[in-house]
Order: sequence, then C-alpha cells, then structure tokens
Amino acid sequence: MSIFRFKQFEIKQDQCAMKIGTDGVLLGAWATVAHAPNILDIGTGTGVLALMAAQRNPTAQIVAVEIEKQAAEQAQYNIARSPWTARVQLQQTAIQDFISTEPFDAIISNPPYFEAAASTTIANEARQTARTTSQLSYTELLKAASNLLSDSGVFSLILPYTVGQQVLLLAPTFHLFPCEIVAVSARIGKTPNRMLLALSKQKTPNIIERQLAIRKAGKGQQDYTAEFVALHRDFLLAL
Repeated sequence: MSIFRFKQFEIKQDQCAMKIGTDGVLLGAWATVAHAPNILDIGTGTGVLALMAAQRNPTAQIVAVEIEKQAAEQAQYNIARSPWTARVQLQQTAIQDFISTEPFDAIISNPPYFEAAASTTIANEARQTARTTSQLSYTELLKAASNLLSDSGVFSLILPYTVGQQVLLLAPTFHLFPCEIVAVSARIGKTPNRMLLALSKQKTPNIIERQLAIRKAGKGQQDYTAEFVALHRDFLLAL
C-alpha cells in the first residue's frame, strides 16, 4: 500500500524502506508528548510519528530527524501536505551528528532493532539502515537521547520485548531511568512480544508497569481490545 490514510492526514510511503506498521502507530498513540513544548522524532522514516505527535499536541514544535535520503524526502512530502507543516521541521542527518541549542521535552523513536551482524541477508542499503542497528546502535540511541532530553523530559520508544529488557539494563549508564513499561502482546493471554518504554532523567520511585493486548482472546479473533481502540480512535479510519 503506497498511501496509508489516517483520520486527519495521510502518509505516502512507496520510497521508504520501512512501511507503516502496528509498532509505529502504537508508539505514536501512546508516547508521552501531549504537554511537551518541543518534540524530537529520531529516525522519522515516513514522518508518521512526527505527524501523530503534531495531531496530539496542537502547540508543540517538532523536529524530525532521518538519515536516509529517500525516506527524508518522502517524510518532507508528507509533512508538507499535512495540517501541521508550520510546526514540523525535517533534518536529514544522523542523530549522532544532530545538534540542537535547546533540549527537548519529549523524544520519540521507533528504532531499527535487527542486529546488523545477524541481518546480512538484507541487501538493500536503505532497508539495512531502516531495519538494522548498522547505523544506530542502542548505545548510540541512548547516548543521543540523554544528551538531547531536558531534565524533566520523557523518551518514549518501542522495542521487541527481549531487546527492551536489555535496554532497561543499559539505560542507567546514560542516566536514563524507566518511568513506564508496557508489555505488549498480540492478543489477550499471549506472551508479550513488544515493549513500550518511557525513560526520563529522574528516578521514579513508583514505575508504572502494565500490559496491553492488541486483540481479544481466541484463535482467529480479529476484534481489537477496548484499550487498543481507545488509544487509536483518533487516528485509524477503521475505528
């Protein structure tokens, strides 16, 4: 599908190695962005996270960073045709080279998560960049987020569940600590396969830990859970 339509905007994605999927939309609907004056989207891809943040926060200024040229051009196309073009700025650069004079109150990222060494079968360079850690390791991502996040800001990301557990162990090295952890499963009763993770520079005495199932229980059951519907109602046409 070259165009993905949301309720208030649409995404053209034929030039992007990574198309819109459940992970990105789930993060965009869940991330802590509602009251942040300025927001950074690391690895924006199609621009979907930046535009979801713009819809959720009507006053925020948003910077979307993307390293891959074709993806950056397509994200700029999508931003320019959105209702929030005046508030979303795109920069084509590696996050390791990105410089900001001011810290960000919210950072969001749906980062590449296949380990580069285990993904040699992905031959296309753009797909390697989008899908693997070859250009952005978890260490580099956490370092960048820590450097760019304000003292009261929140870094929200989505990861495979086992990777999320590793990132939780690594994050304190960069003075980032969990404030919310959501274990995401494909359906009620299934083992979690994704983790929504919110990190901040402040240690939280009472970390919020909960579970979220995308679909109701039962083999072949296609109905979304009430919580999933509540999160996505403002975005997905089917809800």
